[in-house]
Amino acid sequence: MQTLRTIFKNMKMYQPREDFQGEIFLTITSLQSARLRRRMYSTYAGLLFSGTALVSMAFLFGGAFVQSEFWSILTLFFSDFSIVTSYWNEFSLLLLETIPVIPLLLIFIPTFIFLLFLGMSAGMIQKHRYSY
Repeated sequence: MQTLRTIFKNMKMYQPREDFQGEIFLTITSLQSARLRRRMYSTYAGLLFSGTALVSMAFLFGGAFVQSEFWSILTLFFSDFSIVTSYWNEFSLLLLETIPVIPLLLIFIPTFIFLLFLGMSAGMIQKHRYSY
């Protein structure tokens, strides 16, 4: 009767081909480079779309921010500094009341996304450069 030990002793050892290891490493490197290429393309597409959104939002809502009363009140800080420092609490509340929040948010959100994609692309370029 054959036991597990005798079966494994009688088995012939499998010998892989000589170039099998090279093929495996070649496949791994090609898959890694394809994955890096896909990541780079998606990052560049994200940079393009968020940059386009940033520029369009700046043109659409930048005028509303520039034309708001916030700037006319802010100029008081430079022209009448002594009065502003004596009434700094009321002045800061007045600035907060007149700041256009919606246009600022609509400009800052694409800016934040653009900076995220820019950081991702810089990290990938640095990682790819020093990976060899």
